[in-house]
Amino acid sequence: IGVAVGLAAALILGRFAASLLFRVEGSDPPVMLVAVAVVLLVSTAAAMLPAYRASRIDPARALRWE
Repeated sequence: IGVAVGLAAALILGRFAASLLFRVEGSDPPVMLVAVAVVLLVSTAAAMLPAYRASRIDPARALRWE
């Protein structure tokens, strides 16, 4: 959902920037694709690293610790 909202906002703001700046395109598909790929990669890593660490702990030991 965040990628879709961000992509829509980027297209709208890109049009606005193109009207203000000389020789700037409002939407550049390769740049948009790279940006989406980087955001998805970083968010996946941010979710997977803590999940991997949590999966390495014995649940009974973790519950006793608290």
